[in-house]
Amino acid sequence: MNAGDESTQLNTGYTRELAMVSWFARVNYDYAGKYLLEGNIRADASSRFAEGNRWGYFPSFSGAWRISEEGFMEDAKGWLNNLKLRASWGLLGNQDALDDYYPSKNTYQVDATYPFNGTLNSGYYQSEYKLESITWEKSRTWGVGIDATINNKINVTVDYYDKKTTGIIMDVSVPEEFGLDPYKDNVGAMSNRGVELILSYNNRWGDWSFGATGNVSYNKNKILDLGGVESMADPNNSNKYRKVGEAINSYYMYRTAGLFESDEAAQAWMDQYVDQDGYPFGTAEFKGGDVIIVDVNGDGKITSDDRDFAALQTRLGHTD
Repeated sequence: MNAGDESTQLNTGYTRELAMVSWFARVNYDYAGKYLLEGNIRADASSRFAEGNRWGYFPSFSGAWRISEEGFMEDAKGWLNNLKLRASWGLLGNQDALDDYYPSKNTYQVDATYPFNGTLNSGYYQSEYKLESITWEKSRTWGVGIDATINNKINVTVDYYDKKTTGIIMDVSVPEEFGLDPYKDNVGAMSNRGVELILSYNNRWGDWSFGATGNVSYNKNKILDLGGVESMADPNNSNKYRKVGEAINSYYMYRTAGLFESDEAAQAWMDQYVDQDGYPFGTAEFKGGDVIIVDVNGDGKITSDDRDFAALQTRLGHTD
């Protein structure tokens, strides 16, 4: 509909289709309420991917040992109401990074115009490059954990996890000479490893009750591979960068060392750096109270090479 002559066109519109097919199976085993096992398998197919890459198969397994139900724990049951050790391994697929219904098919825009014989004519063009090889992003996760309940009031949960994501779906930066927009591809791998502790307390006194929950977690994210390159810019945010060994989409920023205490201190800093080759701040003037940019690489200049990675990895929380 959008391919009509704009001078006479009254309506706009489009049509698209997205379809998925999935199946799932699960097996559970429970022996004496002490030994628990579970196995799952799911398969998903998405119309977003080309033939031969549509299906993804994702198994998972988990097990638990209720140590508090063992005979040798009888003497502790008066205060230790529950003690369980858990372990799991699983594989998951993801396509949520795709905002295109047809990421594996080259499509064309029909809003082009060009002059011919003195008149403006309509036409079409390709704005994006698509890869038929694009497929599911896959995440492998394994973890161990322990749950404990003490005096029916205090609950403690501790988890350690290790997650590795491969075939990450992301925008691949392209040079201007490429002539098309950045394209999506399964690029590289990254890991997430961390620990989470949850502690809660619940009690009741007659008609009164009280409960509080707190948690602390630590996660270490690291890019393991970028499809053979050492680093690449984030095509959607010039302040972010991707580099092997760093957290994904870390902010790539100038480091600072406090604030200028006076206009004189700011001017002395400018006198040292502003005339150096590669100075990135143009004619901007620094004043007292502005941040002090650090010469990170120690070359006596302030340039774009003095940017460094910054990422926050720790999270705290609580619930009353």
